[in-house]
Amino acid sequence: MEMNDADLSALAHLLQADHEGRALRPIDLSRLLNISTASTTTLIDRLETSGHLTRGAHPTDKRALILIPTMGEDTDVYQTFSVIYQRMLAVAQSLTPIEAATVGKFLGQITAALDPASAPRSPA
Repeated sequence: MEMNDADLSALAHLLQADHEGRALRPIDLSRLLNISTASTTTLIDRLETSGHLTRGAHPTDKRALILIPTMGEDTDVYQTFSVIYQRMLAVAQSLTPIEAATVGKFLGQITAALDPASAPRSPA
């Protein structure tokens, strides 16, 4: 299956949540990807058809659905993420403490700059 950026981002969020023991609902995925609920439904349908996720019942709210990644270690996506993660980890581990602090400060400032809540408001 050819995957686009949204598919890969969705799978990354699903795998991260699964790793942390959290369940994501379709609305959570919509918000994380900043896409409409209609686009999210299409994305979920595509990933379910390709065998990358299933829909399940929410553990406490039986009216809600959760998204469950179904990828094992033998899938292309898992292997791709694993290789990317190992490369990123190697780069991070190669940094000196001073370099790591500088990168951390930079990324924190960039994150804050991109956060709409922290943007200066213009006078009305």
